[in-house]
Amino acid sequence: MKRILTLILILFFSGNLLAQQEETVNASRQLGLSYSSLGGAGIHYIVPTTENDNIKFTGILIYRDDAEARETFFSIGAEYQRDLVEGNDKRAYFTTGAHIDNQLSNTLYFDYYDNDSSSRVGFFNAGIGLGFDYGNITDGIILNIHLSYQLTTGFGDVDRTRVGLGGGLGIGFNF
Repeated sequence: MKRILTLILILFFSGNLLAQQEETVNASRQLGLSYSSLGGAGIHYIVPTTENDNIKFTGILIYRDDAEARETFFSIGAEYQRDLVEGNDKRAYFTTGAHIDNQLSNTLYFDYYDNDSSSRVGFFNAGIGLGFDYGNITDGIILNIHLSYQLTTGFGDVDRTRVGLGGGLGIGFNF
């Protein structure tokens, strides 16, 4: 774990030096879809706060009520992104973030086994990582990917804690 944290710190500081040498590109807002073990799953919106800093908000709500089950699922999260290297068609960044996943389920199919067949499953995730965007940075479609080191802990009917690697993928539209 110390090696991974040391590597991330070295990349962060060396990336800041490289970012000062790279051509400066004004950041754009971004709307898209992403699935991330760091910042959550769903629709994302990225807001630039300064020339090199961005905040990414992600969320989704799914509700299902039919003859087989009654379920509610949501994921909500946020990430801070600090540009390390940026050009017209690429961006590498340091990221840190957290999100909560929660599912409340009342499976009607199994009601005859147990009178209380409802369950609540939730997870809280937090961590740090490195990400990469590819595509037109100022406007147009962009693909992103990141790798993270994170803590995941369960709540509700799940009591599980895990520390390890995570990742994420996304597609967005800069405007």
